[in-house]
Amino acid sequence: MADPLTLLRDFTQSGRAVQSVDSRLVFGNLASERSTQTNFKRTGGGYYTLDAIWFLLQNADKATAQFGQYIRDAQAANVPSVALMDRKDVLSYIRGEIATTPKLDLNAFIAPAEPYVGAAATRKHAMDEPGSQDSNKRTRMDSDMDTGSAASAAADQLPLDVDSDEAFVKELLRREKLLRTRSSVLQASKNFSSVLNVMQDIKKRQEQLAKTASSATGPKQYNRYETQEKDYLADSFQLDASGTNLASPSSRAAASPATNAPEAQQRDLVPIIIVPAVEDALITLANVKELLENSHFVSRQELRDRQQIRPTSDSVLVLRKKADGKAVPYRVIDSTLKLRPEDWKRVVAVFAHGPAWQFKGWKWPSPAELFMKVKGFHLMLQEGKVEDTIKSWDVSKLVVNPRKPHLDTTAVRQFWEELDNWTSKRDLSYLRL
Repeated sequence: MADPLTLLRDFTQSGRAVQSVDSRLVFGNLASERSTQTNFKRTGGGYYTLDAIWFLLQNADKATAQFGQYIRDAQAANVPSVALMDRKDVLSYIRGEIATTPKLDLNAFIAPAEPYVGAAATRKHAMDEPGSQDSNKRTRMDSDMDTGSAASAAADQLPLDVDSDEAFVKELLRREKLLRTRSSVLQASKNFSSVLNVMQDIKKRQEQLAKTASSATGPKQYNRYETQEKDYLADSFQLDASGTNLASPSSRAAASPATNAPEAQQRDLVPIIIVPAVEDALITLANVKELLENSHFVSRQELRDRQQIRPTSDSVLVLRKKADGKAVPYRVIDSTLKLRPEDWKRVVAVFAHGPAWQFKGWKWPSPAELFMKVKGFHLMLQEGKVEDTIKSWDVSKLVVNPRKPHLDTTAVRQFWEELDNWTSKRDLSYLRL
């Protein structure tokens, strides 16, 4: 059956009357509840109800000339109003002035209109009244049916006109337009084949690395962080492990491996940043990349709306683009369980959440000792309160506000400036900075 919004549009264009009976709108022999949700998207989120569009159509002149009075009338009638910025699109679409609009969600579910039995029930009740004209007519019809029963029985024995029925069905199928099927509605509207290709490439590299690690006889242990970083940066961003852009194939072939190996080994380590592993922290693996790369703070509520509250991996690679055009990678993790003892020298920054148990099991479990070895930061809301433990630690406070995006840029700039100042005073020549 057709959806009520399409019925309202068809009836409006053809000039046929739409009746309002109790809580339903009647379209000929079909009816739909006025509170039925349509697929016409509302600015700001959600969808308009059939009642809201119907009321706007009935008060189109007033909504155009006196929009404030239209809003008051809608409130008095306890009907949702149509936003001012949506009014023109709604009226143009319902009147048939435009064929479609971006505000129509073709994938949204709409409850179809149902057969309207009100008129038929009223008619049946009138026919059952004794002495009425319909009742007398019904009596005559019953008599005619009795006298013609023999003829009806004989007619039932006649052969069916199969050819005409088949032609009729073919004509129906020819006019049928397939809009959606139970398979098509389950298919995504976007193409993620590129993501699948990237994941397949990563899987192949991991399998190759696993084979290499199992067959290697050298004393060096396989380090997942370092190897993934080299492959990811070289393949995706065309960055050399030493932190410079990749040279041309001829220059790389001409370079002496024996000469470049010690220097590459010295500057082959990617610095590490540690964030809290708890979901209620302001910064986690789920939003750290968006903040440090794009200067955009994503709140916990927004992550829940995206269904991204849990990180999809145990680490994130953040690519910092410096003023000179150089791209510097940072590995961000929220757990230190997989860190080897020699990996701790790569840790340059830690985001403190508040409780001291965050550092349990770390190389430096004491906050006082930890923030002497690494640079400490604490991300907080502008109207938030700083915990006493944070006040007693040597950490820099970064302030954000979901309603003031310009603070995100300020906080990220402060983070990189203070981290650069901290690293410049230490011998970290083995890191790519």
